[in-house]
Amino acid sequence: MSRSGVQQGDPLGPLLFACGIQKTLLKLADLKKDLLQLWFLDDGTLWGNVKDLDQSLTMLSSEFAHIGLSINFSKCRIFTKSGLDNLPMLRGIPAAFSHDFHNPSGFLTLGAPI
Repeated sequence: MSRSGVQQGDPLGPLLFACGIQKTLLKLADLKKDLLQLWFLDDGTLWGNVKDLDQSLTMLSSEFAHIGLSINFSKCRIFTKSGLDNLPMLRGIPAAFSHDFHNPSGFLTLGAPI
């Protein structure tokens, strides 16, 4: 039996989740004004320089942990033109460097072609 949280399929679940992470996402927007972030519930896309991304993921990991959430780094990908040296949070995420993909049609993020 479910003793906490919402049940799968509950129409209020997505709203409550979005409300739960909103404060953290607004804090990130205030801290990193040059970072573009796009979210659909628990799927997020961050665009920016690698140093800002590393700092942002560090902050998100810490803030989300306070509300019982964690980032699934195995589902994360980095698309970059530069290396990831000395960036502890990004080092464990699989990277696709610009010279590794030559698909002129782009790639998908959140199911949308870029």
